[in-house]
This record gives sequence, C-alpha cells and structure tokens, in this order.
Amino acid sequence: MSNLMLTPKEVVNETVEIGTAKTTKDNLSVFLSAILAGFFIGLGYVGYLIVASKIQDPGIGKFIGASVFPAGLMLVLIVGAELFTGNNLITLSFLNRKSTLKGLLRNWSIVLIGNLIGALILALLIWGSGMFEVVVDGKVTGLNSAGAAAIKLSAAKTSLSFSQALLRGILCNIVVTLAVMMAYSAKDISGRILAIWFPIMLFALSGYEHSIANMFVLPVAKMLGGDFSVADILGNLVPVTLGNIIGGGIIVPVVYYFIYLRKGREQREPKQ
Repeated sequence: MSNLMLTPKEVVNETVEIGTAKTTKDNLSVFLSAILAGFFIGLGYVGYLIVASKIQDPGIGKFIGASVFPAGLMLVLIVGAELFTGNNLITLSFLNRKSTLKGLLRNWSIVLIGNLIGALILALLIWGSGMFEVVVDGKVTGLNSAGAAAIKLSAAKTSLSFSQALLRGILCNIVVTLAVMMAYSAKDISGRILAIWFPIMLFALSGYEHSIANMFVLPVAKMLGGDFSVADILGNLVPVTLGNIIGGGIIVPVVYYFIYLRKGREQREPKQ
C-alpha cells in the first residue's frame, strides 16, 4: 500500500490503539471534548439545513446539503473531540482485551452526556440568534427556509416507528464508524478529509438516523415551534441511539475483530 495510508489490518490495529487511549483519558478531558463534538456535529447540520432549504429541487438540495454536513465530523476527527457514535468503535479495543468493559461504558456514558450538552448549547444559540427566523425591525415574523426545513425534517423523524428509527440508526453508524476508520487510515489531512466526506455524505443523503445530530435538530425545531413533544423527541433518540450502538458498537467492531484480530488467526494464515 502507499505510504500515505495504512493497510486494512493496520487500520484495525490503529483503531484498537485509539480506543484504548480513549478509555484511559481523565473524565474532565473526555467530557469537555464530548461537548465540543456535539457542538461540531450540530454546526454541520446547520450548514445542511441552510443549503438544502435554499434550492427548489429537493433532490439536488439534499445532495448539496449532504455535501456540507461532513464538516462536522471533519472538525471532530481533525481538531479533536469525543463523539459517541465514533467511540462505539472502542468495542474493538475491548474485544482485543486492550480495554475493560468498565472503561468502555464509562467513556460512552460521559461522551453521550457531553455530546447532548454540546448539541443543546448550539441549539440554544441558533434559536436565540434568530438565524432560522425572519426578523423585521427586531421582531420575529416567521420562519425562514432553514427553520421551516428543520421543523419539517424533525416532524418526519419523530413520526418514525421504533423499529424504523432503530434500523436507520444501525445503518447510520455502520457508515459513520467505517468513515472514522477510513480517516484513521489516512496519513495526511487531505486524505483524511476525503475519507470522511464521501461516507458521511452518503449517510446524510440516504436519510439514516444519527443520535447526536438528532440531539441538535430536534430540540432546535421544538424551540422554533415544532408540533411535537419532548416525549416524541425521546421516542426518536432512544431507538436511534440503540441502533447506533448496534451498528457501530457491535456489527462493525465484531466483524473486523474476526477478520483481523481473533485468537489463532495468525497461525492459520498462510505466509506470503
């Protein structure tokens, strides 16, 4: 392979090492980094809503919006932050006996709470700034296209059944964790950006469900007057979060563990 990227096996080993390091960081650092990640993912969603809502053709608008959305994960992985969906890959470190179950659950718990806080902070800032509203002479007269899009999208999300939200969450985090692993494979920033961009654009375009992104868009839509309750928001976040864990914390890590890391594999491999 080119020296600008890791081989697949090297990527898996890198994922294990990064996961191990995440479980040994102090709680405050993890928490603050998680707040940043929730904020960053929300920023990507703001861009998506603004761009997608400005284009009349819904298909083209969604495509261009999905092309902007990956900026959130780029910020997480390049600047550095702790994102719950990406950290689901710590399971790979646990399976390889480099992390404990206690360390894994501690990280996931702290990061999930921090992500929620970061997403809510951004939602409050966007709502308070009037960015999604039409303001005339200092008075709000209605919602602009981005605000209307946020409410419409959130209404669709909260109307999903438990199984629909769960399955979309599984699909989402399969793609997201693969994007994270692809980013780990790149040794330069341009390669890392491209590795993040295409899979995350695919997930946003496909309509999958990302728990942390929803922690931003659902509350901000509710603040803007969305006709759904807090219970409806939780009715989306619970199955989506479970789906994200299944997709990114079980399916992807377990499959790659059995491909590259399971005990005895090295002895059975033919020498090259």
